[in-house]
Amino acid sequence: MPVLDWVKRAVGCFWECRVKIGARRPKGLSFVVYHHIPNRNWNRFARQIAFIKKEYGFINPHEFAADFKQDRDRGASGVILTFDDGFYSSYQAARAILKEYEIKALYFIPSGFLCAHPGERQKEYIARYFFCNRIKAEHIPDEMRMMSWEDVRWLAREGHTLGAHTISHPRLSEITDQGILCKEIVESGNEIEHHAQVAVEWFAFPFGHVDCINSYVFRFIRERYRFCCSCVRGRNPAGFDPYAIRRDPIAPNYTCAYIRFLLDDGLGPYYASKARRLLAVVADNV
Repeated sequence: MPVLDWVKRAVGCFWECRVKIGARRPKGLSFVVYHHIPNRNWNRFARQIAFIKKEYGFINPHEFAADFKQDRDRGASGVILTFDDGFYSSYQAARAILKEYEIKALYFIPSGFLCAHPGERQKEYIARYFFCNRIKAEHIPDEMRMMSWEDVRWLAREGHTLGAHTISHPRLSEITDQGILCKEIVESGNEIEHHAQVAVEWFAFPFGHVDCINSYVFRFIRERYRFCCSCVRGRNPAGFDPYAIRRDPIAPNYTCAYIRFLLDDGLGPYYASKARRLLAVVADNV
């Protein structure tokens, strides 16, 4: 087992002991984000979802958005489940697992990839735009493929919430051309609305790190959307900014003990400086 996995297991065990002796759970709203769910991790993913529902409870993203000001100001608690990148496995999760537990999720769709041809060409897209060529196309497994527009429409019909994730998954902070930014940010949401016939009010910028966003980019996000999600870890306290939402990325092979550590804001202090930078970028655009 890799050293990092051992560290996560040890941290999870320590946190479980902390909970058993009565440590207080921090307040605030948590967002978690998954990406692709490999077949080998399917059972563990199901256990993760059952664990989070039992211990924390899931919040319907659509209902949260409808009552946002009230929930935000009173410091709502619970978890909002999100999926990035539009992988087919996350659609399968909705059909096989989320439906069973009556959970509604928020899906961030990179609209340009839903038109990509299946097979080797789609693998090239995934390797280039999602992994920045750190993984070669021939090493992308066959099970890692994209949803279709029909899959997206099914999600909408089932009551899941759709959000935009650009068209081609670029690092937005590296783009200075206004026309390209408008296309990636604004038109991606418009395209999803056109295909799914639902309002798109949510946006998540690709890669989710603070260095992948800037105040110039936020001009376009604010004009088109009500909410923007990052991948800066940590809980969202009462009064949080809807354009600086923090999310905890979760891998399907994490133990439930380590997930408890994350959802109890275990890494929040470590990411506090990044959260302040994100808020500064958002505020600079107001």
